[in-house]
Amino acid sequence: MLEYDNSAFYYFAITLLAIYAVPATWYAVAELFRAFFSTGDIISQARTKEEREKAELIRKQTAGWARLCTAQYLLNLLGLVISWLLLAYLLSQVIRDGQVSSFDPFQILGVPQGAALAEIKKAYRALSLKFHPDKNIGDKNAEEMFMKVAKAYEALTDATSKENYEKYGNPDGKQALEVSIGLPKWLLENPKTVLVVYLLAMVIVIPAGVGLWYSNSKQFGDKNVLYDTYNAFYQVLNESHRARHLVEVLAVSAESRSVNGTFRDSSSAKTSDAPSAETQAAYDAVFEAMKKEKRMLKPKFERPEILRGNLLLHAHLNRQTQLLNKELQEKLQAVLKKTPELLEGLVEIAQMRKFFDTSLGVVALAQCVVQGLSPLHAAPTGAAESEIPIGTNNAPQSLLQLPHLAPRDVERVCATTASPTVSTLSDFLSLSDAEKLRRANIGGADSEAGKELLAACSAFPRLSVATEMFVEEDDDDDEDDGPREATGGGGQANEVRGDTILEQDLVTLRVTLTRENLVAPAQTATEAKRGKKEQKKAQKKKMPRAGPVYAPRFPGTLQEGWWLVLVDRHTSNGEPIVHAFEHVTGQEREVSHEIRFLAPPRAGEYSLELLVLSDCYMGLDQARKLDFEVRPASDLPEYTPHQEDLDLDNEPTLFEQLAANNLDEDSSDDEEDEEDDARVKPKKPAAAAGKAASGGGAKKAAVVVEDDDSEEEEDD
Repeated sequence: MLEYDNSAFYYFAITLLAIYAVPATWYAVAELFRAFFSTGDIISQARTKEEREKAELIRKQTAGWARLCTAQYLLNLLGLVISWLLLAYLLSQVIRDGQVSSFDPFQILGVPQGAALAEIKKAYRALSLKFHPDKNIGDKNAEEMFMKVAKAYEALTDATSKENYEKYGNPDGKQALEVSIGLPKWLLENPKTVLVVYLLAMVIVIPAGVGLWYSNSKQFGDKNVLYDTYNAFYQVLNESHRARHLVEVLAVSAESRSVNGTFRDSSSAKTSDAPSAETQAAYDAVFEAMKKEKRMLKPKFERPEILRGNLLLHAHLNRQTQLLNKELQEKLQAVLKKTPELLEGLVEIAQMRKFFDTSLGVVALAQCVVQGLSPLHAAPTGAAESEIPIGTNNAPQSLLQLPHLAPRDVERVCATTASPTVSTLSDFLSLSDAEKLRRANIGGADSEAGKELLAACSAFPRLSVATEMFVEEDDDDDEDDGPREATGGGGQANEVRGDTILEQDLVTLRVTLTRENLVAPAQTATEAKRGKKEQKKAQKKKMPRAGPVYAPRFPGTLQEGWWLVLVDRHTSNGEPIVHAFEHVTGQEREVSHEIRFLAPPRAGEYSLELLVLSDCYMGLDQARKLDFEVRPASDLPEYTPHQEDLDLDNEPTLFEQLAANNLDEDSSDDEEDEEDDARVKPKKPAAAAGKAASGGGAKKAAVVVEDDDSEEEEDD
């Protein structure tokens, strides 16, 4: 019968604890290293004074003790302390009682190696009296120790036991393999405890943990956005929404409502649904400023948490965060950190509902949120307020992304009398460094402001876009040496190549984005001697990557991305057809992305528009017009199958072969049955046989069979 074994339980428990303790310790040490030794990268990447201030704020919030004093880290640390204490205890028990400790009779008796027989007997008497069961009634440890002492004495005094000990390490001789249950022996003494622990673990603890995990995970959809937010976006969003309307739509999200729905109670540690007097005064100040300068549309939603989120977002977009107190600034940062995912979810909803202009408005709002610029602006010439053009770059406001440039400086930079004319950030970045400083009028290249301006300009991407449209050929077609010949309607031969697009073809548009501001490294002489594949690998490792986005007013570190929008605006009903609205996030110097779409069903000349929209910078968007010809499907050469393929088609299928084999077997069985019947038929007399011979053909056949049988019998 299997018994409970303490030593086996020790090994089992150590294994379970190590599965948690080892990776958790690695995580704790890594977090400790990041908190105190890896914060210099954030500050070293700062290019301006504003970015250094932002990096210092991020360091204070995410480094040092601020990073470690979180509920997750502290709970993990507490679990680690308990786990390592248990591991230390279990290891001590294994060393003492486990089979890892070898049987040493001298150590058990407490005598030195090579002790005399008298000394061994003396130690044995003392220990046997000390651990005798009669003196230690009910003490299991004393009983086990008494047996060990007796066994050790026998190993040192009995000749046979001593020989077994020297050969096998045990006075009883060679031991057989023992199998036991890896649970402590005290569970055997308390069987009810096992049942209670099992019920607690299997009925309460594990189901509760799984239920909590599932209830939390099912709240989130793609891009870590709450399903409640998707539902709110779907109900609120409409086709007329543009960037200026979408600020309030963003405030409708469940994430924003949860942040702006509770406030700290200054009189106690509890939270409250109503803001304090100081916080409410800050809200009122923002509302009055937006109303006075006409920087905010009239709110459509009067729910307090939505209105508060709307005010906070407008305070950020209009660079009026100095009106907020500390609590509201923390709430604004919490909302802004979630806006990239929220805006991607908003694009997904707009595309699902086929709101093309609204989707472009979401991208424009993303640029404004990252750079802290309002979707409403006053033109430099003093014209009436207008909306920032969506998907275009004729917005002088994009120059406000640069440091040390105020609205009045933008008027000077964009003056029509200056040459070359500058109207967007892209135009300004194309100027020489000396011309940039002269237009900005902020000092020379040696001044602090001049250095920061040039450093910020180097951070903005200068993107070149290359496109290639083609139809992917089959493997068989790729083996052909030249173009396929096709006969058109006029009987002339037309070449059908990979870039030839026929009706209803699956067309691939390869878009290659190259960041010209990142300088490609030169190839060394050693790399030039290598093969082409090794050269590509070496160049890829050395290729520079895009740095963090220049966004001093956004509370977090972002990496730049680009939206690729392929749209057909020339439709019969006037509604644009969006073939692709995809987000590219590669940070390499050269990024390639493929878009696939179906060619039009009719031959003719067509034109599509490719929009390359930044998700974080205003004024750098690009548009490409793609003209292509769709040829009739009849231009495709007639497919002529290979003779081997035709022969293969004419071969019977496996089912047909099996059916034919079954028919052959059935026919052979029938023939065998007829032959058997003929053999067992009794022979007729000779007169009857002669009479049958003068009869019909059937009777003749019967006579022949009988004659054959008779001949076989004679041969035998």
